[in-house]
Amino acid sequence: MPANDYQGFGWIKVPKYVMDETLSWEDRYQALEAHHVRETTFLINKVRELAAELANLRAVVESEHRPD
Repeated sequence: MPANDYQGFGWIKVPKYVMDETLSWEDRYQALEAHHVRETTFLINKVRELAAELANLRAVVESEHRPD
């Protein structure tokens, strides 16, 4: 994927919240809050995944540039 495709946040596929109109406002609020916890956890895990990928790439580059 070209670097330009990573502008903004649209390339990270975060599950969207879907409000259930049949629930009370209290239950909808609790569902929204639970969604935010799942969303935040997803994003933190994605950052960790990308950080590990960067560390692996850095290790490969450094190993290729070490003098023999």
